[in-house]
Amino acid sequence: CASGAAQCSRGCALRFASLSIMKSGEACEQNSLAQSEEEKIAWATKMRREFSPEEMLQEDGSIDQEYFRVPSDAADNSRGVWKQKNYELLAQGIEEFGVGRWGQIREKFLPDWEDHELRIKTQRLLGIQSLDRYRGWSGDKAAIETLKAKHQAIGKACDSLKGGILVRDDQGLVDQELAKIDLEKIAPPS
Repeated sequence: CASGAAQCSRGCALRFASLSIMKSGEACEQNSLAQSEEEKIAWATKMRREFSPEEMLQEDGSIDQEYFRVPSDAADNSRGVWKQKNYELLAQGIEEFGVGRWGQIREKFLPDWEDHELRIKTQRLLGIQSLDRYRGWSGDKAAIETLKAKHQAIGKACDSLKGGILVRDDQGLVDQELAKIDLEKIAPPS
């Protein structure tokens, strides 16, 4: 059985599958590439420690979410503070145009705010960090509240809430639970 590792330009070891060929030439057997969850987490922790700024990590190698928080004195308040009325307008924009259509939402409902700010406020409104699976989804205020409640429940069950926002976990439990949400039952297509 031949196996080996190669070095990439950053010196990371790359793993390759090894084949074991029987002398009779009748069969090949591929070694298992499956790693235990502990090995995956250990590898991710090692990569974080190697490539992330030290102040971004907690002692155990997990990401310190506070690192990404913008200091309150750095906020641009030239347009004022985001108010409940802005969330209501954002919800109307999501109902009319769908998640991810920031330009259209901004143009019609929230002209004083930038697209990236609307994305961040949508994350807060839906209670989830990654909006990928919701791109184009539209729902009314009740559907948005239902979806946020589901995200909160998943976050509590998987211990994956950061600042009230559902974030993905290293084990993939959050993604498994998100896959169970039927968006058409929450907000049927019109």
